[in-house]
Amino acid sequence: MVRLKKRKPKNQYKKVIKASILRIVIILIFVGLNWTGFSAVGKTSAYFNDTESSNLNSCQSGALDFSLNAPGDSSLNFTPYKAAVRNIWVIDQGSLLFQYIIKGTDFAGPLCPSLDLEARLNGETKYNGTLTGFVLNPPVYSSGPNNWEFIISFSGDIETYKNTPCQFYFDFEGWQDNLGNYSNGFSDIERVYTHLMMLRDEKIIVLNEFLPNPEGDECSLQGLEGEWVEIYNNGDQPVNLEDWFIRDAALNAVVISSSNTHTGSTIIGSKGSGTEWLVVFMNGCFLDNNGDSVSLYNNSNQLIDSYTYSGPAPENKSYARYPDGTGPWYDPIPTPGGPNILELEPKPEPVEPVEPEPVEPEPEPKPEPVELVEPEPEPVEPVEPVEPVEPVEPEPEPEPVEPEPEPEPKPEPEPEPELTPAPEPEIEPTEPAEPQPTPEPEPQPADIPNNDSSNGSVGGESNSGNGDDEGNNGGGADSDSSKI
Repeated sequence: MVRLKKRKPKNQYKKVIKASILRIVIILIFVGLNWTGFSAVGKTSAYFNDTESSNLNSCQSGALDFSLNAPGDSSLNFTPYKAAVRNIWVIDQGSLLFQYIIKGTDFAGPLCPSLDLEARLNGETKYNGTLTGFVLNPPVYSSGPNNWEFIISFSGDIETYKNTPCQFYFDFEGWQDNLGNYSNGFSDIERVYTHLMMLRDEKIIVLNEFLPNPEGDECSLQGLEGEWVEIYNNGDQPVNLEDWFIRDAALNAVVISSSNTHTGSTIIGSKGSGTEWLVVFMNGCFLDNNGDSVSLYNNSNQLIDSYTYSGPAPENKSYARYPDGTGPWYDPIPTPGGPNILELEPKPEPVEPVEPEPVEPEPEPKPEPVELVEPEPEPVEPVEPVEPVEPVEPEPEPEPVEPEPEPEPKPEPEPEPELTPAPEPEIEPTEPAEPQPTPEPEPQPADIPNNDSSNGSVGGESNSGNGDDEGNNGGGADSDSSKI
C-alpha cells in the first residue's frame, strides 16, 4: 500500500515570516520612539535604608526671645539746654541666654548730625559720642537687669537747627551667648522708633542784670562791690555753666568758673528753686561806663543772649530785666542774686505793712488786765453793804441822845489839861477830884463809841493841847466848849 506524504502548506510559512517581521518592526518603532529618554539616563543610583533604635536618649528644645519696653511717647521735644531722655528696658522672654549689640539706624532729618548721645546701662556709661555713629560693641550679655537710658543733647548752631527734626531707630540684635556672631544659631532683633524735635520758643538761659558802674574805683573792686553780671534760668532743670563766658564789645571775655561766682559753683538752679540766679564777678574794669554790650556765650562758642546799653551809666544803678528772665530792661537799684525790683517799688511796701500787723494783737491784752482789776473791787463792795446794815439798826440807839447832856461833865476833862501843867497851885486842889471823874468818863467813852465823830474831835483837841503851849490849851478848851 502506498503512503502518501502530507505536504505542509506554503501559506503557513508565510504567516510565520510575516509575524516575525511585524514583531521586529514593532520593537524597532518602540526603541526609536524612546531612544531620547534612554539616552538621557546617564547614571542610576540605588539607596539602602536602615532603621536602628537607641534607648535612654533625651531631646531638649529651647527658645531665644526678648522684647523691649520703652515707656512714654516716641516723639521727644527738647531744647538746646535741656536734653531728651529715652528709657528702654530689655526683657528676656526665652529660655536661652543671649548676647546683644545696639546701634542707631535709618537716620532721617537735618538735626541728626548735630546730636550727641550718652548711653547708660543700669547707670553706667557704655557709650558717649555722636548719635549717628552709635554702635555698642562689644556685646552685652542678657543676665540680670538691662535698663538703658539714652541721653540725647544738641551741639550745633541754635539758629540753624531750631525747630528741625531727627528720626531714627535703636536696633537691638541678639543671638546665643555661646556663638560668635549674630548670623549663627538662634537670633532675634527688636527695634525702637524715636523722633526728636528741637524747640526754641523762648530763651532758657538769659542775661538778667548787670552793674557797669559801681560806687568807687571799679578797677580795684572785687566781687559784689565791683562790676558783675547776673544770669537767669527760665528752665525747669539745673544747667552747668562751666566754661561759658561773658564778652564785651571789645571782645574781652570773662570765663565762668566756681572762683568768680557768688555761690562758688557754676551750676544755676531751675526756675522757682530759689537758685535760678547766678552772679558772675568781673573783678576789674570790664564794662565801659560810656556805653557797651554784654554778651553771653556757651562753651561751644555760641551766642546765647546779649544786651547793648548807651552811656553814661549812672553810678551804682544796674540794668535789669523786669520781671526776671523775660521782661524788658530797666535801670533799677541793684539786686544781685535775687528778684529784680523797680525804684517805684520800695521795700517798705512789702515789708512795713507786714510789721504793724503783729502790733494789732498787742492792744488786745491791754484791756485784759483792766478786766482783771474790775473783779477785785467787786468782792469789796459786798462787804461794805453788810457793815452799814448792822449800824442801821443801832442808829435808833442814838435816840438816847438825851444823855448827850452828859457831855456836860466833859468840862471835867477840862481840868485834865490843867493836870498837865502840874506846877500851877490852883490845879492842885482839883487833882484829888480829877481821879474821881477819870473813872467815870472811862465808862462814858464805852457808851459814847456810837458817836465816833464827837470822840475823835475831843481826843484830837486834847492831844493837841498836850503838845502846845498853855495859851494854846486855853484856846483848845474854848473850842471844846464852843462845840458843846
